[in-house]
Amino acid sequence: MAQLIVGRGITQVITIHGMKAGKFNDFTDERAYDVLLGIGPNRDPASIRAAERVEEIAARFDLRVATNEWFVKVADDDPLTLEVNPDGTIVFNGFHAPSYTTRACAQRVAEENGLELAAVQVELSDLFRLLPVDAGVLAISAGRRPTACCIASSAM
Repeated sequence: MAQLIVGRGITQVITIHGMKAGKFNDFTDERAYDVLLGIGPNRDPASIRAAERVEEIAARFDLRVATNEWFVKVADDDPLTLEVNPDGTIVFNGFHAPSYTTRACAQRVAEENGLELAAVQVELSDLFRLLPVDAGVLAISAGRRPTACCIASSAM
């Protein structure tokens, strides 16, 4: 997969995480983001190329994807409630995989060692993931007892 996205001869780190469905950045948006990509505020050219390639692939599947995007912040406990600042303006959050993320750590190590690195953090909407609660429902509907379900991300 990494060679398809990044190409040969470039070190790559792709971290995969989950995000809540419903991220959008404009009230005229017809649908929320399916995938958000973070490549950090100090982007390496290889990371930019990798993110652009993921966006190209996603477009073929009609997925809404963006890199280092801002979005409207909704309340954690109520997805139908927007968060607002004390002055009444809407709160926006930015996603760019900042300095404390695995992606950023990998980028720092690569820079310290003179390596070209494509480092991308991928956030998948929960609409595209099998959540533990879903695994339990599937197991029960099939007449089996629910078991633990885990999806691990790995550096490639």
